[in-house]
Amino acid sequence: MLDVKPNIGADPEFFVLYNKEPISADAFFKPKGRGRKIFFDGFQAEINPEPSHCREIFANNVQRLLLIAKSRLPEDAILFPVATIHIAKKHLEGVDFECLRFGCSPDYSVYTEERPEYPDGRTHLKRYAGGHIHVGVKGYSMFNNTEHIIKTIKLMDRLAGLMSVVLSPYDDERERREYYGQAGTYRLNSHGIEYRTPSSFWITSPILLSIMTGLTRNAIRYSANEIGEKILESPEDEEIIRIINKCDRKSAFDYITEYHKIISKYLSNKRVKNFEQYPLAKKSVFKAISMFHEKGGYRYFFNPSLITRYYTASDVLPSGIDTFANFLKHFDAKEVKEIFNGGEDTWKYNIGK
Repeated sequence: MLDVKPNIGADPEFFVLYNKEPISADAFFKPKGRGRKIFFDGFQAEINPEPSHCREIFANNVQRLLLIAKSRLPEDAILFPVATIHIAKKHLEGVDFECLRFGCSPDYSVYTEERPEYPDGRTHLKRYAGGHIHVGVKGYSMFNNTEHIIKTIKLMDRLAGLMSVVLSPYDDERERREYYGQAGTYRLNSHGIEYRTPSSFWITSPILLSIMTGLTRNAIRYSANEIGEKILESPEDEEIIRIINKCDRKSAFDYITEYHKIISKYLSNKRVKNFEQYPLAKKSVFKAISMFHEKGGYRYFFNPSLITRYYTASDVLPSGIDTFANFLKHFDAKEVKEIFNGGEDTWKYNIGK
């Protein structure tokens, strides 16, 4: 099972900001349908990149659509992939009816049969951006087994879900999880599993994309062997739900550390070929993840409003978690922050409060 190469797909959303104001995406993009890869989905915009079993190829597919999307905006407008923004009533004047709707299709959860009650989009002045990750293996019969699907999604929570809390433990994530992205949320599609817990923060940089898609994919790999069984031993489901839904960064990192040890030990002992390609197995990668935790999250290094820069400066900036980890060997955290975003936290002006 470790040799399986699941395809990675996604339907990440992002907001459009113009003159430091959120603008409904229907002003710039057409609605979903007719095979469109870029469209508005509610107040926010969405892209549907081509899937791939290779994270680098998938990142290139995301880059292509992000740059096309940027080209359709006014010069000073920006793409802004955060979990939640606050808007004013004026931002809803004249928008398409679809921009006023919430929850057109229900999420499912491996932990509860309860469904969230969505707010009235005409009066609710917050909007949320999901970063759902799709994974599938052609002909993989275990996707027809309900028990195995539940096990796989619980592994996704323990790997990608907890990692999303380590990387993005901010208030806008907590606000989103009042309605969307709670622990264990998913949908089943013809291609496999759609893991719906993460927000779209991970499309900010190819480095974040590399971590999150790699861990989501590995949940499938680990679900059929003793790595998965060992990871699922701790903690109890109730604790996973609490950590993810409350964005408990410290507890999330503690368990990620534990899983790093489990995965590294197992893959090393089994002498798996190229075992270090697995995100939580490589020591240098774990050190980079520890740096994100130490600095309070990804925004210490990455400014969401500079998203297109991170995808177009690959000749200067690292574009994967492995190259980022090597980058950290030569620069301290403050220097890396300066290199990536000029040392400024300019993203703050648009979270919205």
